[in-house]
Amino acid sequence: DYDGPIIHILRHLNIKKAYLLGTRDLLTQKRVFVDRAISFIESKKNVKILSEYIPLEIKDPSVFSDFNLKAIIDKIYQENEGSNFIFNMSSATQQMVAALALDIVVNNRKGEAYQVKHYNPEKGKEPKEAEVNYDFNNLMDNLKDIEPRLVKTNIASFKISKLKTELKATLKVKDYSKLMKMVKEY
Repeated sequence: DYDGPIIHILRHLNIKKAYLLGTRDLLTQKRVFVDRAISFIESKKNVKILSEYIPLEIKDPSVFSDFNLKAIIDKIYQENEGSNFIFNMSSATQQMVAALALDIVVNNRKGEAYQVKHYNPEKGKEPKEAEVNYDFNNLMDNLKDIEPRLVKTNIASFKISKLKTELKATLKVKDYSKLMKMVKEY
């Protein structure tokens, strides 16, 4: 009875294109629902949101080393040079969140990361199943008084920790060319 994370981000942030990653089975099962959800948000905001589905060629989504996110995200960055990037750090598969956070930190991705807080007005009530005939007009998030549940996540704190470790190692071996490269990058 409320937005899922992707829909909530699309509702409250200015997103021109959404890249949706998931297993091939998941994307096949949920595509009609997600397309309807995006259409609903487009009609609410009077905008056009492009979407691209990227199936992860994996069998088990809990094995995050199989995702190969680096290649996928590198390609997205190349195709959208100069764009501002928003990362959805909310997923039912925690390994996906961990893999994405790791990719952002290790590859020094530019962009903002958001989590969407869970909203459940009636504890113990199960959320409705994402059905083809789901009624998007009857969501709690459509109420005027509802605050956005977006939380900007401080991925930079992880980047700083990584940078400190890198700096210490570089200074220890007196690799000044690498040090200058780091200074230019950061």
